[in-house]
Amino acid sequence: MASTLKNLIRKLNLSDFHSNDQVSKPAPGTHHHVAETAVKVGTMGLKTEFVGGKYRIKDSLMVDIQFDPRQSWVADFVSGESDEFQSQLLKHEQAHYDIAALLARDFFLAVMKLITDNYPYSTSNEPIADVNQAKQVTLDKMQIVNDQFDADTYHGMNKSQQDRWLGFIQSAFTQRVQPQQTVANNNQLMVPLLKVLKDNHVSI
Repeated sequence: MASTLKNLIRKLNLSDFHSNDQVSKPAPGTHHHVAETAVKVGTMGLKTEFVGGKYRIKDSLMVDIQFDPRQSWVADFVSGESDEFQSQLLKHEQAHYDIAALLARDFFLAVMKLITDNYPYSTSNEPIADVNQAKQVTLDKMQIVNDQFDADTYHGMNKSQQDRWLGFIQSAFTQRVQPQQTVANNNQLMVPLLKVLKDNHVSI
């Protein structure tokens, strides 16, 4: 079975979140979490194989991105807020999902490139080291990128900063690397989210 990336795109609704009556409404001029988006990324089928006297990464990786409704919540008071407030909050929580999804995609594409390049690994440890390096600059950055997003946008209360980040996310979804490159299973290499952020002077 060829490698697959699942659930890169998922549109959230506030009804996907369970209500939390333990979180109060922020006082004017202040901000804090009024919702939480939990995303889990599962990686399965990552193996090496011995072919022609050399090791290589087997084309059997599955990266599965999952919204976790059990750990995702929205403050109870939000249901009584204006449509504009709820819309901005939903955009913020959607961005948290998208950040996780893009980092998962970037990990997946990095592994697909390793498969395509077909490095002649002498030991089974070498391809695993390359995969771990790819993980360090993608999946392992998930928390720090989400924290930076919250800090820059005041948890979504700063609309101009939030719009700026939404632009970064959209760019990461749509920009292909130049010159264009096709890797395993006809996947197109995309500009990684961290590069988009770096190019826009966001330090991670």
